[in-house]
Amino acid sequence: MLFGSGTGTPTQLEGLTSRSGVLDATDVSISGLTAAQKVDAIIAACSALAAQEYMPDTIMLNPQDVYDIMLLKASDNDYLQRINFTTDGRLVIKGIVVFETTAMTAGNFLVGEMSRAAQMFQREGLSVRFFDQDQDNAVKNLITVVIEERIALAVPYEDAIFYDSFADVINAVS
Repeated sequence: MLFGSGTGTPTQLEGLTSRSGVLDATDVSISGLTAAQKVDAIIAACSALAAQEYMPDTIMLNPQDVYDIMLLKASDNDYLQRINFTTDGRLVIKGIVVFETTAMTAGNFLVGEMSRAAQMFQREGLSVRFFDQDQDNAVKNLITVVIEERIALAVPYEDAIFYDSFADVINAVS
């Protein structure tokens, strides 16, 4: 998984979130917020990136967290005015359209300037091969399918990525 916790072994890319230079709640400089919410955590992450002179262009959330944010209400029981949506219903925070993915664990989030942080290189294109002579395939009337692609992930600016849990960041800003 590209932004997951890949180990960097030959069958896994090292994920974006498992790198040592990635920012987290300890890098947040905002403090003293009362009743901080998930949106506040995302904005604090944007602030931490801005302090490193990065302009976030990507926010990745689990769909459950997106729905939690959509339901946030102010003290007067009205929905938060700072939460916006595109015409097709996608969530927008700080002018950034939120990318929803179940590959992101609920309760965690990633914010980054991905246009600078990382670049994917493809060394060898996708290849699909079929084998009918693998082990006992002929006896069992099976086909083995092997799909391969040779890629590399370069991350020259690890500090252009912020990854942590909402709970840790909300704790840091409170």
